Amino acid sequence: MKFDFQLEIPYYDDMAPDTKSCDELALLVLNDATGKRVNMTNYTEKDINRCARQLILNGFLKGSVMDFDKCVWSRITRRGKFLLEIMTRKS
Repeated sequence: MKFDFQLEIPYYDDMAPDTKSCDELALLVLNDATGKRVNMTNYTEKDINRCARQLILNGFLKGSVMDFDKCVWSRITRRGKFLLEIMTRKS
């Protein structure tokens, strides 16, 4: 499954931007929802919330969407566990 949401583009001219992937961020958010420790320092809070918003709206996370850039989630759903298993096999 492909996730399609906009990640923030850094505005620094002198530094090359870090490579970011929507699929990688979705995998990190799903792992975080299961309770695993993950490192999401490459992504901004807006990026994480946009990703979680897509996961909640598609039924992969249990949570609430407050706004376009703000949401809260509590756990992964059964459908999310299936997606997580597929995504970990790919990577």
